[in-house]
Amino acid sequence: MEQRFLASLIVLTIYFFISCRASQFDPYETLGVRRHSSADEIRKTYKKLAREWHPDKNKAPDANEKFTEINRAYEILGDEKRKDQYDRFGKVEDSPNSPQGNAQFFRTPFGNFQFFSEGFGGPDSNTNRITERFLQSRVLPESFTKPYFFFATTDFCFNCLRVQPIWNQFTKDLDILELGYGVVDVDYNGNVVSRLRIPRIPCIGAVVNGRSIIFETEEYSAKTLRTFARKLIPDDLIITVTDNSIDEFLGGYKDNKVRVMFFGTQGLPTMRFLISLYQLQSIAKATYFDLNAVTSNTFIDRYDVETDQETLLIFHEDPSFPVYTSSRKEFQTSDFLSAIGSHKYLKLPRIASPAIFDELCPSNPGRTGNKYCVILTFASSKFDSVEVSAFRDFISEVDVPTTTKFAYAFTDTQHSMCTTLQRPAGDFKIVIISRKENMDVEYSWLDWCAGETCRKPLEGILGRLAVSQYRFTDRNMKRYDIRDELQPGLFYRILKRLRDWWDHFTYTYFDGDHSLTIITIMSTTLCIGIISFLVSVLNSQETKTASSASSSASASSTNMSSSKRGDGKFTIYDLRSHNYDRLIKDAEPGHRLLVLFVDAENKQNYIKRFADLMMPFKRTPYLLFAFLYIDKYINWYQRLLSLTVGHKEQLKDIQYQLCAGTVLAINGYRKYYNIYHPKTLNIRSKQSGDGAFVGLEDSSDSDLEGSDGEIQGINGYQQEIDGNMLLAQNRLLDGLSHWVERLFDGSLLKCQVDRWPMFPVDEVTRTEQKKDQ
Repeated sequence: MEQRFLASLIVLTIYFFISCRASQFDPYETLGVRRHSSADEIRKTYKKLAREWHPDKNKAPDANEKFTEINRAYEILGDEKRKDQYDRFGKVEDSPNSPQGNAQFFRTPFGNFQFFSEGFGGPDSNTNRITERFLQSRVLPESFTKPYFFFATTDFCFNCLRVQPIWNQFTKDLDILELGYGVVDVDYNGNVVSRLRIPRIPCIGAVVNGRSIIFETEEYSAKTLRTFARKLIPDDLIITVTDNSIDEFLGGYKDNKVRVMFFGTQGLPTMRFLISLYQLQSIAKATYFDLNAVTSNTFIDRYDVETDQETLLIFHEDPSFPVYTSSRKEFQTSDFLSAIGSHKYLKLPRIASPAIFDELCPSNPGRTGNKYCVILTFASSKFDSVEVSAFRDFISEVDVPTTTKFAYAFTDTQHSMCTTLQRPAGDFKIVIISRKENMDVEYSWLDWCAGETCRKPLEGILGRLAVSQYRFTDRNMKRYDIRDELQPGLFYRILKRLRDWWDHFTYTYFDGDHSLTIITIMSTTLCIGIISFLVSVLNSQETKTASSASSSASASSTNMSSSKRGDGKFTIYDLRSHNYDRLIKDAEPGHRLLVLFVDAENKQNYIKRFADLMMPFKRTPYLLFAFLYIDKYINWYQRLLSLTVGHKEQLKDIQYQLCAGTVLAINGYRKYYNIYHPKTLNIRSKQSGDGAFVGLEDSSDSDLEGSDGEIQGINGYQQEIDGNMLLAQNRLLDGLSHWVERLFDGSLLKCQVDRWPMFPVDEVTRTEQKKDQ
């Protein structure tokens, strides 16, 4: 009994194991590739099988199922991470693009049931689903070499159901062009919808250079979709060439690109040719000729072109002899890619990127034989020299070993390589390189010239390289960088980043709910910017006016004081008769002149302290600063005070020593001034105008004219000056900053005059007047 049970158990175990093995999905077996096949082999095999088993082309009963298995296998083997996971564990999680990973499928005892997806415009399960992972790993990388198209749809979308047949017809054209495409389910892939800026459903668009471009149309059709696909290709891929410009086109190989001439029977180049050029635009430049519209037979006769077939010509440096010629009834995309890719390097290519350097000068693992690279180095300005032409002719004339590649490099762009390999001084130097593993490089430097003296040594070295008997003179294991000359500049990358940010911003915020708010904010910001600009213009005009007044005053001033504080220059004018009219009598409206009274003995101390206190106000455009020798011009000050009180009291015997440190804020245009007098600590007079007169008390009066109390205030002012309540000299100007702030807010008393007193003529002015006479 036990033996019978064990036998049954073993049979069931074997049956279960065989069933599991039979039902286990093997992507390698599905695609028919080996485990160690390269990514290119896997991709080419997938494209071949996908075209063969596409349900629209293959009418076999199992074509639909076979096509789904092919896509599922490529989703595993086409993704390095998933392929590695399958190789290590024998399985991977269900692909989001496969039916097993779609939420619309349900497992039932009766098989898989797809809920309404086909009857109501849902995504087709037989096409690639663009998920977030698929977008990052496949769509975006491929978009930099060719457009990747997408169709945005969802369940219960009747408009999507109407567009679906047009999309299916369009995908047949994409298969012929070998372009990628997929379907976005907007209900289950919100991040993809946001990344591709999908505004509505149904929606058809393409990803080009990492950016989503939406096809804007009111009516989808196969014709409009083909037009949309053609417009995605840049116009500058095809260069217009005439009889006069053909030599310039073929001789422009300084850009390190091969020249391609394609003769077709249609008015415009085929999409197959454009797509191929778009993928190879970094290595080729092309022109197109319509055989039915060519008025001159120059090109046809020169290159023996057949007029009833498409012809492809590829040129290197020699414009008279194409390195590749082929004529066919119809070229496919793969034909263009294969032909141009096989001749993508010139006879003498330039080391312009790390990828080119790695391909022309590959590393030698040590077991597959040595490979060498002979590089001519020179400045880019000497490209057209006879030495470079002689080197190119030398390559054509000698027997070049298959293990040796020739190239050139500009010393001004590949400075890092030349410096690390210790390039000798000279205009033209040849370096022979043998790359080992990592950064280990063996190399030798040679001189090069256009004569036989340089050719023979190089021929001898090439002979020894052919049999691997050459010994290099130097070895380097330091890191050296090959500059990528094909990479866009920093300014272009910044603009691209700003453009991407703007696309994201407009897509995220400019919708029906937020557009009005955003427009309002931007309009307000624009208005604020315009107002700020107008204010700055007005301020600059005022500054120019003040500067002109200052320059006029300084032009006639022969004696001024200039103090440097911090990062600015502070100028204090010496107020005298020759600049009195300019600074006071003829002052501009709104300008004020702050005049400091000094005596000859303590001038420097007063001015230094005054400059320190006025430094925060130096950028005020309507303020000017001056000092006055009160010991010389005390009579002028006395007349000014007399004009203020209207000659109602005689002001005599004012001691100039006690006036030093006083500051007048003079408004020459409005004919009034304010007084800062530091000598008095307190005004004991009970008259209302006493303290206000010297600027130490607040007052609501606007001037001092016609008041007896104010005259008495002058008497009290003089009496206090004659007293003993004096401040130390170094503290005379302590309250000046606060006084200037009160001056700005208009809380100081204004001392009004009907005219400015005459200023006494000094010796300097007399001397100038005599010279003028």
